[in-house]
Amino acid sequence: MSVMLEKRYQLNGADSWIHCLPLHVSPCRNTPYHYHEYIEILFFFSGEGIVWVNGKPNRFSKNDLIIINAERAHMLEIEKTAEYICIKAMPSILYSDERFCDEFRYVLPFLSEVQNEYFFTEDEANVLQAKRLLTEILKEWQSMDYGFELAIKSMLLEFFWRVLRYLRRHGSVAETAAIKPEIKKAILYLTDRYATVTEKEVADLCHLSYHHFSYLFKKSIGKNFKDYLLDLKIRQAEKLLLSTEKSVTEIAQDINFSTASHFITQFKKKTGITPQKFRKTLYE
Repeated sequence: MSVMLEKRYQLNGADSWIHCLPLHVSPCRNTPYHYHEYIEILFFFSGEGIVWVNGKPNRFSKNDLIIINAERAHMLEIEKTAEYICIKAMPSILYSDERFCDEFRYVLPFLSEVQNEYFFTEDEANVLQAKRLLTEILKEWQSMDYGFELAIKSMLLEFFWRVLRYLRRHGSVAETAAIKPEIKKAILYLTDRYATVTEKEVADLCHLSYHHFSYLFKKSIGKNFKDYLLDLKIRQAEKLLLSTEKSVTEIAQDINFSTASHFITQFKKKTGITPQKFRKTLYE
């Protein structure tokens, strides 16, 4: 099983932060497993099937909504002809400027290493006004009238604040403090160096004492550094289990677990199944 890295889309010769597609997919025309840097939004006008995210099945039907976090391996298994909207947006849509960090906390639920996807039933999608907003976004994308980027951005921001507020009210998003520049820097650093990094190394990078960094990290993220780092490792392990034929021992070594048995224990603790069972889900 191969998991394809989908490249960034192009618009007017440059990388695009947004891409929209209306899709009509028949049964047995399943999309292959792939992943990308975009947050993916799927709204189904009709059809039935399964959206697989990192080996986890999510059954959909008419008027359901699914948001798939960035960098998550996923595929669609269509059982009944489906008409749906697929919108892909870069996570940076949720914070206005690299220099300002307060809004960065709003992007974390969609970069989070705990949650792979957010599934909303028809009733929940109605509360979010998903059908209206996503349909209008698609219309703007298809017309590409003057200022369409601004129109799309404004509607996407409304969509995401509605989603975030709904998740917050239902306990799916933890209350966190505003993200300080040091913690934002740490999160971005961890994304690339999760395998071998230590908390002291990151604290030093941020020019903070070990204890002050630990306090700020937990206050900002809602979990301690060790748990956040473990989540990063487990999600990378899921991707390797899906996209390579490496043994469990080799994967444990790649993400810097001391032993394969320790990796298996931690993987099962986080996902509920062993790495071997996780890999087999694709072939059952």
